[in-house]
Amino acid sequence: MKLLNGFPSLAAVLVGALVLAACATGPAPVLPGGDGSTAPPIVSTQGSLRDEQALFAVEAAYNVAANAYVSADSRGVLPAGVKARAQPILVNAYRALEAARTAYRIGDATTFAAQASEATRLASQARALIPPG
Repeated sequence: MKLLNGFPSLAAVLVGALVLAACATGPAPVLPGGDGSTAPPIVSTQGSLRDEQALFAVEAAYNVAANAYVSADSRGVLPAGVKARAQPILVNAYRALEAARTAYRIGDATTFAAQASEATRLASQARALIPPG
């Protein structure tokens, strides 16, 4: 009995295989993107991941300098001369950071790199002026 119960299943598999083989005589599938000779482009996120990490680093550099400035000023340990020199540098660093953010959003790699570098340079310059503590 077990042999007869298994036989219809085997027959169904064989008939199904023959039907599928008969259907496979149509045209070969074509890859999206044209003539089928090339695969569609593979989108890599490595570049955007590095850009995102760079933007985080620029944000952190600016935040460190800005927080050091505010902290030193609120504690009263920021001399007037240093304050007068550091404030415009921080303003320019923030402008460069905003430009880097915009370039990142629109995908302008050249402007992003230049503005990210400028923001980091200015934030480091301002941080060097502010007394530690």
